[in-house]
Amino acid sequence: MVANWSKISSVNISVTDFVMDINDSGIIYLGSNAVFNTYEGIKSLDGGKTWTKINNVPKIINPHNTKILYTTGTSGIRKSSDGGTSWTNLNGDWKSCGAVALATHQPQVLYAYCEGGSSSGIFKSENAGSD
Repeated sequence: MVANWSKISSVNISVTDFVMDINDSGIIYLGSNAVFNTYEGIKSLDGGKTWTKINNVPKIINPHNTKILYTTGTSGIRKSSDGGTSWTNLNGDWKSCGAVALATHQPQVLYAYCEGGSSSGIFKSENAGSD
């Protein structure tokens, strides 16, 4: 028996990422490793009752402006400033990135683990990944 949990919906994908908007708990993003080498996933606007396919799943959401999203993948780091409607690649000398983190008290500071290019490792940006 599972105590204090209630099922809200069924999804038939292998979930690898689960991100929620801190200002609107109805907005949920799920990513899947079932879609190899892509950013595809699903998004709910009603707390998980219904889902829509999306092309980019955020890894993190800026808590000061939840329209700013970041994700990683085989083309590096991507950023959206409009809640995921459009995305841009952030420049860097790497082939792929597997993780990104935001300093919540300083939302201009990003950290990322990236591979390929001239070096692999942990990288830091102090201007939200801008040039």
